[in-house]
Amino acid sequence: MKIAMLSGNPYGPNYGGVLIHVNYLQEKLAKLPGLQLILILFGSRNTTYTKNNVTYIEIKRMKFAKPLFPIELLYDSYRLKRIIKKINPDIIHLQSTIPLFSLFVLLTEKKYKELMTIHGYITEEYKTHNGFKKIINMIFGVPLEKIALSRIPYLITLTPQMKTVIKKHTNSKLYMIPNGIDLDHIYNVQP
Repeated sequence: MKIAMLSGNPYGPNYGGVLIHVNYLQEKLAKLPGLQLILILFGSRNTTYTKNNVTYIEIKRMKFAKPLFPIELLYDSYRLKRIIKKINPDIIHLQSTIPLFSLFVLLTEKKYKELMTIHGYITEEYKTHNGFKKIINMIFGVPLEKIALSRIPYLITLTPQMKTVIKKHTNSKLYMIPNGIDLDHIYNVQP
C-alpha cells in the first residue's frame, strides 16, 4: 500500500504541534511491512530523498507578493496535483485544512481515497487574526475549508470537542484520534 501524506516540513524552522504529530506518525508508519510512505512537504528547496523507509518530496513554496496569494495557491495546488498523479498513491492523507490543502482536495481526481486530520478549524480561528491573514482566511480559507470538509469522506479530529464542532458541518465519517506521545522519550526523562 502506498500512502502520500501532505504536510509542512517536520524538520523545518517552524516546527510546532502539527509537525510533531507528522514526525511521530511517519516514524511509526515507516516501520509497517508492505507500506510505502511518501511525505510531501513544503520546505526551502525542490528535492526528493529517502530516509528511514520514507520517501520525502520537498517542494519549495513560491512566495509571491501578498496580493498575488490566489495565484500562489493555484500554482502550488497544481504542483501537488502533478506529484500525486505521478506517484499514484492508494491513500492521500492531508494534515491540515489550510487553504492550499483544501483547494487541492477540490482539484484532485476522485479516484484517490482521501482522509484529512483536522488540527485546527480556520472557520473559527480566523476571527482571532488581524490584517492580511484575517482577510485571506475570510476570503479563501473559510470557503475552501467548508467545501473540502464536505468532500473528504474520512476526517480525523484530535478532541471530542472538535469532533462535535466539525460534525455540524459535514456528513463525512468522523474519527476522534488524539495526538500520541513518544513513550521512549517519556521513559528517558531523568527525574
